[in-house]
Amino acid sequence: MRARREAGSQQSETPKRKALRCADRRRFMKTSVAGRKFDVWGAVTFLCLAFTLISGPRIAAAETLTDGLIRYAVRDYAGARKILEPLARGGDADAQLKLGVMYANGEGVSQDPAEAARWFVRAAERGKADAQYALGMMYLEGVGVLADEALALRWLLAAAEQESPHALNAIGELVMRHLCPSQDHAAAVAWFSRAARLGDSRALYNLGMLNALGRGVPQDAVEAYKWFALSASAGLGSEREAASRALTELRERMMPLQVGDGQRLARDWFHRQVSVSESLRPKPEVRIPTTAPGCMDLMSPVRSEMISPIVSE
Repeated sequence: MRARREAGSQQSETPKRKALRCADRRRFMKTSVAGRKFDVWGAVTFLCLAFTLISGPRIAAAETLTDGLIRYAVRDYAGARKILEPLARGGDADAQLKLGVMYANGEGVSQDPAEAARWFVRAAERGKADAQYALGMMYLEGVGVLADEALALRWLLAAAEQESPHALNAIGELVMRHLCPSQDHAAAVAWFSRAARLGDSRALYNLGMLNALGRGVPQDAVEAYKWFALSASAGLGSEREAASRALTELRERMMPLQVGDGQRLARDWFHRQVSVSESLRPKPEVRIPTTAPGCMDLMSPVRSEMISPIVSE
């Protein structure tokens, strides 16, 4: 009976009513499709908003660190400290290192070597080579901490593992400090050579001195001239002045042909370093030697524990 009624209603439907019904259906379909499009764009908008909320703090933190370093670079030390200190307390190693430098130099804060050491420890424990080197030197000289040569060596070796040129040179100088004149200086030469390949002007100067004196290498004025010339070229301030004075004194005892040879060797060495990638060079196997009787023993056991007063808040 229902089928008959529907068939009868379709037969009795006028053309005008049928046209209106079709128009309503098209309008409904268009509205539904538009509604689906709106839902898609709404979902995209929601996802973008969610990504911004999630990633926003990380982006802001990176910009804040950069802003703090820029303020330090333009000598706005108060502004730099205001930005860097919260980051450093939150565990940012770069901020910790920079705060240590500021306290060590008295930049925007009262000079406080002990506070500098505390920040250097935190950055050094997070693997910052510059902090490891700075901490090693502080232990070596007893600045801000109690002098402890074993801990100094430990931190310098950690920085040297990351190819810190200053740390490599400092270890060479530490070896020299404990060698008697009669001992072989080859180990010191090896450390200085590694630092020199990384452009450390002080290591270049030290190699010049060893060649001039014949310690660890055959005595050779031409080789000494080469190293002093390279040191004068790479150094700044007092280091350049010291290398220039050594060149002047050495030149007075050399023949003009020897001076020319030294200059040529310096140029050749420099171009060789530029052309050969540092990562492709084999690292020499070097160790700090056991000292002879009558000289201080450098190879005392290195304490494995960290100095707790320095790392405590």
